Amino acid sequence: MEFIALLTDISKYGTAPALLVVAAILAFQNRQLSEAKKEQKAESLELKTSLEAQFKAAIAAFQKQQDERHKDNEDAIAALNQRMTCVEREYVSREEHYRDLSGWREEIRQIGQRINDLIITIMGRNKA
Repeated sequence: MEFIALLTDISKYGTAPALLVVAAILAFQNRQLSEAKKEQKAESLELKTSLEAQFKAAIAAFQKQQDERHKDNEDAIAALNQRMTCVEREYVSREEHYRDLSGWREEIRQIGQRINDLIITIMGRNKA
């Protein structure tokens, strides 16, 4: 309201003085806006650098946590590999087991055949 009252008082002296006052006020406002804009730019730059630092710290913490998890997983996998090696070394594989035991039937059959041959030979000698 004071601005309008000032303009009406100055307009009594003519349009030129009123326009000069309006131009001066606009220049002053423009300078204040420019300074505020510079301050806001500085603040936004500061916020940007702060956020970048926070993001980098968060990413580093996340990476460290992931590295620890991967290390734990790698340790568990190494332990399981060691256990598998021990099991493979101490126990016979299925194929080896069947390969080793598949011949026993043939051996028993051959022994049975020899016993039969021996009995026949003994019985043949007793008859004669």
